[in-house]
Amino acid sequence: MDSFESIVEEKVGNQTACPQGEMITGGDFKRMVRGIYSELLLAADDIDDAERRLRPGSLRRPGRDLCRTMAPAVQLLARSDDDSIGGLARIVASISFLAARGSAGVMLASLLRGLAKGLNGVYEATDSQVGRAFQYGILYAQRALVVEEEEPDEAIVQAAKAVAKSARDAVRENRPVFEVLSAAKAVAEPMDEENLGQLIMKVFIEGCQHGLDGSFVSPTLAVGAKQGELSRAGGLAWRFGVSLKRGGYCRELKYSEYDSFCLNFDILDAKADAGYIEKNLSAMAGRVEVMPGRRRVSLHVHTAHPGKVIERCTFWGPVENIRLSNMAEPHSLPPAGASLLPVAVLAVTEEPERVEQLQEKGAHIIAVAGVGESISVGTLVDACHSDLADRYIIVGYTSRLTLILRQVRYLLGDRVKIVLASSDEEQLKAIAAFDPELPAAENEVVMNGAIGR
Repeated sequence: MDSFESIVEEKVGNQTACPQGEMITGGDFKRMVRGIYSELLLAADDIDDAERRLRPGSLRRPGRDLCRTMAPAVQLLARSDDDSIGGLARIVASISFLAARGSAGVMLASLLRGLAKGLNGVYEATDSQVGRAFQYGILYAQRALVVEEEEPDEAIVQAAKAVAKSARDAVRENRPVFEVLSAAKAVAEPMDEENLGQLIMKVFIEGCQHGLDGSFVSPTLAVGAKQGELSRAGGLAWRFGVSLKRGGYCRELKYSEYDSFCLNFDILDAKADAGYIEKNLSAMAGRVEVMPGRRRVSLHVHTAHPGKVIERCTFWGPVENIRLSNMAEPHSLPPAGASLLPVAVLAVTEEPERVEQLQEKGAHIIAVAGVGESISVGTLVDACHSDLADRYIIVGYTSRLTLILRQVRYLLGDRVKIVLASSDEEQLKAIAAFDPELPAAENEVVMNGAIGR
């Protein structure tokens, strides 16, 4: 099998690596992404049912997690002005990485990130180049997601590895992307013993195929819908945050935690007050924090359109001290202003009624997912971008958070420490062991020790 390193060396962006064939454009890529999302919507219940059969009593909802991971990326893609396949792939990768929920969502986001890395710098690609990028994406995902044997997520990673291996020969021969997808799908077909990882990969591959050939029912664009199918797709889309409108357009939703750019800057001698600036920018940014000063106004903004924000602000005065970071990539951006605390505890719970209890034990921030729901990577990253503290210790209590928390730590590095309890009682015990006089690294050891980790 081609190694991950060998595929990195022979990048898809290298136009001399593959002979010219049928060209895949940015428009084709948009259709492929809508096809993936449509297939996930239609298969969500089947995926959730498979999870319950394989693990009776499990609260995981991988089908729902996959759809909610993909939904904001599909919406932003529909509004993007970028025409390049590489640029569009990067948008999808960044947004889905922050929107990722549950282990299945992290797997999907990692796959899309690998695909984007394979298409980096490409305006249009031959179908064989896209096929190689597809294998690159799956190899990237299975390499990026480190799981232990017997963990529930192992089947997903093993399925990704098998799919990448099955596409090897087609990729080596620079065959069209449809042939690469067909080779991969053959392995993704679930065997006699149901395999959740294979089922998810099969749905993803079929979504790619249907999107590229246009034979899908899109929840955001009414293309090719037969009687009865459109109403089902529309109903499913409502459940996951996207709706159909007359004319085929989707309603606008605000996903503040999925705005991938963190922008900090100053406006010198601003000709507008802080309240006006905040209200004016809120239409193009999910988070807007405005801190008035003596001669300057300092801003901390999370947005998908940093250039538009800067352009708007030049109307109010000279813009200085610009710092820009993509929150979907590893970064170490410090707080925009002076932090109130050196270390803060961020607790994650699915039960709103536990909020007061967690506060009493000493949690500074509480992220509530809701019963049976999964918290997103972006929600936790967004919380850690506040000026409350220099460092954060995230305390969760369910194995469903394992890959989510690993991704948050991957993005924020030393700014976060992780404590993963096995029950809500252990979570409370870990929080109670927090010592505000200790640095984050020592607190991590103490809190893990309190629950025998």
